[in-house]
Amino acid sequence: MRSQRASEEDIQAVVEATDIVEIIGQHVDLRRVGGSWRGLCPFHGEKTPSFYVSAQKRIFKCFGCGAGGNVITFLMKIGNRNFPAVLRELADRSGIQVYDDEDSGMLTRLFKIHEVSDRFFRDQLKKEPSVLKYIEDRGVSPQALQEFGLGFAPRQWSSLLDHVENILGPQPDDVLEGSGLFLPRRQGDGFVDRFRARLMFPIRDVKGRVIAFGGRTLPHLTDRPEAKYMNSPETPLFEKGRQLYGLERLRREEKRQDRVILVEGYLDAIALWQAGLHPVAAPLGTGFTAEQVRLLEDRFEEVILLFDGDDAGSTAMLRAVERMVNAAVRARAVKLPEGQDPLDVLMESGRERLSRLVEEASNALRFFCEQVLLEHDLRERQGKERAWRRLKSFFQGVHPMLLSDARDGGQSELVEYLSKIFDVDEGILRTQFFGFVGKQSSEVMDFSLKTRRQGSPSLEKGVKLLIWAMGNPVWYAEIQKNCDREDFQEEVLSEMWQRVVGDGERPVSLNGLMAEGSDAMREALSNLAWREEGSEVPEEKEFATVLRDFCVERIEARLAPTTAALDDESLPEEERVRIYTERRHLMSRRRQWMLAGTKSN
Repeated sequence: MRSQRASEEDIQAVVEATDIVEIIGQHVDLRRVGGSWRGLCPFHGEKTPSFYVSAQKRIFKCFGCGAGGNVITFLMKIGNRNFPAVLRELADRSGIQVYDDEDSGMLTRLFKIHEVSDRFFRDQLKKEPSVLKYIEDRGVSPQALQEFGLGFAPRQWSSLLDHVENILGPQPDDVLEGSGLFLPRRQGDGFVDRFRARLMFPIRDVKGRVIAFGGRTLPHLTDRPEAKYMNSPETPLFEKGRQLYGLERLRREEKRQDRVILVEGYLDAIALWQAGLHPVAAPLGTGFTAEQVRLLEDRFEEVILLFDGDDAGSTAMLRAVERMVNAAVRARAVKLPEGQDPLDVLMESGRERLSRLVEEASNALRFFCEQVLLEHDLRERQGKERAWRRLKSFFQGVHPMLLSDARDGGQSELVEYLSKIFDVDEGILRTQFFGFVGKQSSEVMDFSLKTRRQGSPSLEKGVKLLIWAMGNPVWYAEIQKNCDREDFQEEVLSEMWQRVVGDGERPVSLNGLMAEGSDAMREALSNLAWREEGSEVPEEKEFATVLRDFCVERIEARLAPTTAALDDESLPEEERVRIYTERRHLMSRRRQWMLAGTKSN
C-alpha cells in the first residue's frame, strides 16, 4: 500500500537536488541574464520575455501574469498534474525516496546494499594494521577516521559480495550490477567486487545516506598499474556531476556560510576539516561541473579554490574558474608551492601556514588571467591577439558578483593589470572586456528596475519604508511626521502613499495592497519579493537609516532646482526671496537629518 504523505524534509531535499533551470528549460527557451534565466512565459501569451528563473533561489516568477513557485509547482501547472505524481517523478530522478512504498524495489535495495557495504568496509579497516598505519602517516586522526567513515576493501575477489548476500540474502543480477559495487565475471556466471585492496571513502547524499564510494590504491598493496582513485560508476543513486564529497556536511553543519573551500581530493578535504579549515568540499573525480557550481552557489557567498601546486592542479583550477563564470559568488584562488598539495602543506608547515595562504588567496579572475597569459607567447603579435580574444570572450560572460571582490580591487584592479600587459588604454580595455558586463548587469536587474527608471534613486527606499510602516504603528507615525506627499511624487510612490498614509488607515497586509493596487504598484512590490527585500522586518536602526537616507536624498532633489533658479538674474525679487527662504528651510532639514545620522552612529 502506497503512502501519499511525504515529509517536509523529503520535499526540501527533492527541490534542492533538482536543477530547476534544466527542468523548466525543457518547456521554455531560457537565456542567461546575469544571475537569472529569462524566457517567454508558458502560462500566458507574450512577445517580450517576462518569465524569470533563479537557480540560486530555486524559484520561477513571471512578471507578466504573476505566476510563480518552485520546480514542483511549475510541473504541476504546466502539465496539469497532481502533487504526489510530480514529487515522485523528481524524487526518482534524484535518487531520493519520498514515499513509504512496500514495492519501491530497486532504490530501497540499493540504499540497503550501500548501508551494509559501508559497515563492512569500516569493520575490515580495523583488521588491517598496515592500512591504519598508512592513514596515520598521512595525518588522519582517529576522530577524522570515524567522522568520515573511512574503510578498507579486502583483496579477495568476492568478499563484499559474500557478505552482502549473507546479510541480505541473494540479490537479483540487475540490483547487483545497478549498485555499482559489483562487476559481472569475465568468464562464467556471477559477480565479483569492483573495489579490492583499496582505502574506501563513503560518498553521501544531502540527507547523509551512503550512495557511492571512492577507492584509493595503497602503495604497499599494489602490485600492478592501476588508477590511483576510482569512484563508483553512475547508478540510480549516484551522478558524479551532481554531487560533492562532503555535501551532506555542508547542509548539516554550515547551512549558509560566507565561504567554502574547494579541494581536489578526499584526503585533502578530511585534512582541512581536521585542521579546522571548513566548510570544505571536493569534486568526485570529474571536472568541476555546472551542477556542482550551483550546489555551492546556493549555500555560500564565496568559493576558495585550493588545488594542488602542479600543472594539473593549475589546469583544474583554470577550468573551475571557467565553470564559475556565470555563478553569483565571489571566487578566490590559492597558489600552493610547486609540487605540494594541501595535505603536504599541513604536514610540513602546519595549520597556520595553510590558513594564511587561504586568507591571502587572490581574486580567481586574476589567477585566470595569469594562467591564460602563460599559455600564449605575448612577444608575438599573434600570441597576444589570441590571449586578448580568449580573455575578452571570457569576461563578456562573467557574472558581476565575480568582479565584486573589494579586497583585490575587483574590476578596477583587473583593468589596470591587463592594460599594462597588453599596452592599451584602460578605457579601451574596460569597454572591450567589461562593457558588456555593464549591460548584462543592467539586464540582471531588469525586472526590478522598471519602476526605478521612472524617478530618483530613492524610489526603492520609499517603497520599503511604506511597506514597513504597514506593520509598525510607531514607524507609521514617524513617516507621517517626517515626510509629506511631495516626497512621494513618482506614480508608484504616490499611489502607495495615498493608500498607506493618505487614507489615514494602514492596510492589513502587503497582499491586500498588491491585490487592490495598480499594475505598476504590483510590479514594484513583487520585484522586492523576488529579491527577498523589503518583506523582512528590519531592526529599528535599519529603519532609521533608510528613513534618514530617503529624506536626505529627497531634500537634495528639491534643493537642486533652487540653485539654478537663484542664478537666473531675471528672476523677480519676490520670487527670489520665496525660493531663497525655501532653500534655507530645506538646508536646515538636511542638516538636522545629517546630525541625526551622526548621533546614531
